[in-house]
Amino acid sequence: TQMSLEQNVAGFAAGQSYVLTYDENSRASTDTPLVEVLVNGNVVVAQHADTAVEAGGSYDKPFRVVDSASFTVPGGGSALVEFRVNLSVGSGDATATIDNVAITAVPEPGTIGLLGLAAVGLLAVARRQAA
Repeated sequence: TQMSLEQNVAGFAAGQSYVLTYDENSRASTDTPLVEVLVNGNVVVAQHADTAVEAGGSYDKPFRVVDSASFTVPGGGSALVEFRVNLSVGSGDATATIDNVAITAVPEPGTIGLLGLAAVGLLAVARRQAA
């Protein structure tokens, strides 16, 4: 059985790379849910077993943090983000829990280089002032 949760998310910039991060956990039971994440139909988190972080499913332990592969939204604008959960047909509970979903922009390599150059410049000024 496959179930999905999807949301149309707006605000993507054309050509910008993004990463989706979320926390996951499942209730310990006889069946383990399989989770995958898609953006505009493209898999960004491959299907994997969402095993319980803590046996017994008391939810006292922190969730597992999952990071997606980097993705872009051609043309910018909005994208459909979909969490798919595949459940085996068994007798047990196969609850997947997803929380704290965030999409963040990945800094461009040029931006990282400029920040590094600025840090080197600040260190050079600090050394001169200390001397």
